[in-house]
Order: sequence, then C-alpha cells, then structure tokens
Amino acid sequence: TEYAGHARKLVEDARQEGKYTHIVAVGGDGTVNEVGGALCGSDVAFGVVSLGSGNGFARHLGYSVFMTKALKQVLTDQFAQIDVLEMNGKYSLNVSGVGFDAEVAHEFNHLKLRGVFSYIYAAIKLWFRYPEKKYKITGNGKVMKVNCFILSFANSSQYGNNAYIAPTASMKDGLMDVIVMKPFPTIEGAYVLLQMFTKTLLNNNHVQLSQTKKLHVKRTQPGAVHIDGDPV
Repeated sequence: TEYAGHARKLVEDARQEGKYTHIVAVGGDGTVNEVGGALCGSDVAFGVVSLGSGNGFARHLGYSVFMTKALKQVLTDQFAQIDVLEMNGKYSLNVSGVGFDAEVAHEFNHLKLRGVFSYIYAAIKLWFRYPEKKYKITGNGKVMKVNCFILSFANSSQYGNNAYIAPTASMKDGLMDVIVMKPFPTIEGAYVLLQMFTKTLLNNNHVQLSQTKKLHVKRTQPGAVHIDGDPV
C-alpha cells in the first residue's frame, strides 16, 4: 500500500475483478480494518499476517505474531464467519471507542516511532490532563447518563498486545460488548492496567459491561473517536 485508505481501494478493485478467493492483510489493526472492512459481505476468505503495533484482531483469533507460523495458519482450509460492528457507516472489526483510549490513539498517530512503548508514552502524557466526559447511552430499551473515562465498543476482546478491554467478547455471538469505565483515583491506574493484562478488568468496581445489537451514544461536547485504534 502507498497511503492510508489504499488497502481498501485495492480490495474493492480485487472484488470487482471477481477472480480472487483469498485476500491476506499483512500489517496491523489499521490494515486489517481497511482490508476486512472492504471484504464485508463478500465470499472472499480473509487472513492476517501481523506486522503492526498491537495486532488485537489477529491475537484475539489466535493468529501468531511470528510471520512463518502466521503464514502456515493462513494457508489452511479452515475458516469461519465473524461479526463486524458498524459505526456511523464505518466498519469496526476489533475495538473502537470515544474516551481516553481515543485520545491516546490520536496522540499516538502523531508520533514518529510506533510500537507498544509509544502507546505507553502517549497514555502517560495524557493521563493527568484528560477530563472525564459525560455521555447519554441508549440501548436495549434503556437510557443511561454516565461520566466516563473510557467508553469502548468491542467486537473482539483486546486492544492489542494482550491488553484485554473486553475479556469475554466473542466475534460469533451477534452482540457488541459495551464497556463503561468510570473515573477512578489516579493511584489505582497501575492496578487497572494489571487487570487488563490478566483478563480480570470486569472485576473492577469502576467497570460495567453490557451487550447489545444496537447502541446510540451522545456526548455533551466534541471529542476524539478511534476505530480499531485509528483516529477518526
């Protein structure tokens, strides 16, 4: 690919040709989003070879982050249909959100160096000056007004790098996992991070999980959004 959005165009062109049975995304969650999103509704098989910073989608599905093993996994006849989220006309295959994680995604996008340490740097930079946001959430016939630190919409279980924001999420249940993380004392930050990496975040009193097929979210002021880790 030569520019952001190019992978989507390549896939659309390939679909029009109608001669391809398999298309493999070689990259991170951004590339996966472009390729997988463009393949939604088609009968073309989709595979992933991870070369990104987090690789949340691939890790959730059990794809290896080592190229040789990932290629062996791709070159099999095993396949399955999966769920996809749609957000204001854009597809989300992995995890998206509108809270602190979205601000981190925007900050990370401006950094020259990629990788997990750049994510940590962006998160620490924003940690002490990110204000909680107020949201009106409508879903499952209920209306909820909450102050959030993180509001995530998960199709898979993790952001990437085995940081699990929705450890019980499934790509085959037809439901979106909605994670509301309310503001918590700064001193608990390290513990929250530990819970993410040990799949125990749902045990935290500041975290609420619900599942739904459809959700409407409104916030009192503009802010950042990320779809599969990419700022939008």
